[in-house]
Amino acid sequence: HVMHAGWRLYLRFLRICSEQLGVQAAVLDDPTVKAFNKSLYFVWRSTRAASEYLVHLWRTPMAIDLDLSDEFISASELNIDLAWLVHFLYDYAFLTLDFKQAVRAGDIKRLDLLWREFFASGRTSTANKTHYVPMAILRIFWSEVLVLPLNKLYRNMRSIPMSDRCGCMVGWDCIIEWLNGAITQGVTHHVSEERIAEFISVFPLLECSYQSLNEWVLGDARAEAAAYMKDMDADVALLKDLFKKRIGNTWASATRA
Repeated sequence: HVMHAGWRLYLRFLRICSEQLGVQAAVLDDPTVKAFNKSLYFVWRSTRAASEYLVHLWRTPMAIDLDLSDEFISASELNIDLAWLVHFLYDYAFLTLDFKQAVRAGDIKRLDLLWREFFASGRTSTANKTHYVPMAILRIFWSEVLVLPLNKLYRNMRSIPMSDRCGCMVGWDCIIEWLNGAITQGVTHHVSEERIAEFISVFPLLECSYQSLNEWVLGDARAEAAAYMKDMDADVALLKDLFKKRIGNTWASATRA
């Protein structure tokens, strides 16, 4: 939800980046769940390129220290193009990345903090498709007010392990999405409540057998391949060139100082 809300707010910035890379199809107005991974990977490419560009500006004369975030953001407002890039990172990309990492690590305290930080962007009319802020308030509310036995259960359900590898936790709704996808693929004819119930009753056995077969056939190769992202160096370099030409190659030129 954090990714989707910010995507709507920074769609113009992301579209310019996609035009530079020639992958306009990766930036949809409202990406579906099916296109989520492709959209998220594009956000990561843009995030890395924008971050490295700011580091490049910081190393030029008269630049404000990156640790002075308030002063840095204020100075970026002197150039609307730089302001778009800086706010994309500070208000959206870093929040989304931090949120994903907190889910993967099962860091519930961090998640509660990030839901609070999400209020500012989630309440806007552009981003708020399905009442994101009330949903965030509920997440924090249940985390704070549930009595201890229920609170422990609730916190353990906030992130669920996808495999036995470290850092592979997923949101609780991901399991529901997987089951829904399996039902769609597995119950294709004469769809009825009875047939869906029958499919669900044997699904755990089928899924366990499928996973065991994959481990036996693929071995460590699958786990090793999953640990690496696609190479994005070339795309990052192209985006940085775009930023240098459109925004400025030095701190002075980028901020119109």
